[in-house]
Amino acid sequence: MKRFRETALFTLVFLMSSNIAVYLFLAHRTNVPPFVFYVGSTSFLYLLSLTIAQRSPVSHPYVIALVSLMGLSSVEFVIHDQTMEGFKVFATELYLYLYAGATFFILSSSPNTVRVAKSALLFTSVVSVVVNVYDFLHPGKLLPPDLSIPGRASGLYANPNISGIALVLSLSLTIDLVPPRLREWFCLYISTGVLLTVSRGAILALAITLALFWYLRLVSRRAFLLAFVAPLVIAPFLAIGVLNIVARSNQINPETVIKRLSWFSEVGRGHDVSEASRLRVAEKAIEVLDSNKWLGIGASEISAWPILPHNMYLLFAVEYGLLGIFIYPMFVFSTVIKGWGGSRGALLPFTIAMLLFGLVDHNMMTTYIVLIAAAIVAAESIMPRPQFDEKGVSSI
Repeated sequence: MKRFRETALFTLVFLMSSNIAVYLFLAHRTNVPPFVFYVGSTSFLYLLSLTIAQRSPVSHPYVIALVSLMGLSSVEFVIHDQTMEGFKVFATELYLYLYAGATFFILSSSPNTVRVAKSALLFTSVVSVVVNVYDFLHPGKLLPPDLSIPGRASGLYANPNISGIALVLSLSLTIDLVPPRLREWFCLYISTGVLLTVSRGAILALAITLALFWYLRLVSRRAFLLAFVAPLVIAPFLAIGVLNIVARSNQINPETVIKRLSWFSEVGRGHDVSEASRLRVAEKAIEVLDSNKWLGIGASEISAWPILPHNMYLLFAVEYGLLGIFIYPMFVFSTVIKGWGGSRGALLPFTIAMLLFGLVDHNMMTTYIVLIAAAIVAAESIMPRPQFDEKGVSSI
């Protein structure tokens, strides 16, 4: 029974965190809505977890945060969104918060459950890099043309930014599972997948994560230089050559990549189309917030915008009012606060990455792999604290 539980958990965490159900739906390869798979998988895993002695972590800050979010969504629905569209948004939010809570309760059933889930996340990241390489070299093969972005790898996540976020978060949570002698190569491997997304937020978060690994002595200086600095030095020359070769058969314009990477030297000048559009949306959001400081405008109204603010703090502020600025960081800190200091390999890099991604993406509370990663960190915080040897290897 134990082996069956572990196999089922590993398989389903891999399937959920790899986004396969969402990918198949968006790629028009199945008509089954993704939530059907996620509800079914979570229900099955929850039934399995009942066969293990539960730790009853109902008072965990993560659970309290999720219950608070459900309460806020309910109040907002009553005040703003008593329409069919508003009900759909409200139901989606409740479903995601319940999913996050159920995942946490499943993973908190035993230390071994957390270990298996992290192993599945590690496997997911390894597969994701392979898929990103294929997607980058063969644009339009994985996804329909209207969803594919030539010159940027989306992988199974159907979104380059989310693909980069998934890899960085997975790296921060699974580095302690990798033997020290292989960590520099693992970091280089994951860095390759992140760089192929050409997601500037993910690349910046990757640099910070690797620097923190070095600071925490989880990797050597050589690993940091090999995994991040070297690729950045080589990337411009390699990218031009590779893109020119790929462009001949796949109609990729090398400028797609070059212009995005040049943003790092031109930030704030508005030369980049993506940056300019985000600034316009941010200005609109600030104007709306100025007129609705205390109660916001509600989720259904802001979800109808053609482009949402690429910022969790601003998004929640417009939705709930000024106090909404604190909702996302509250969620992040509720995830890590109980286990702060317990795992050198996860909490600081994970926390910084989550807070940074909140500044550049608005999908952090609606992306399955983010919710799974948060549940893993929260569940690990109530487990016996691992002891690290001189080489940084966990005893659990």
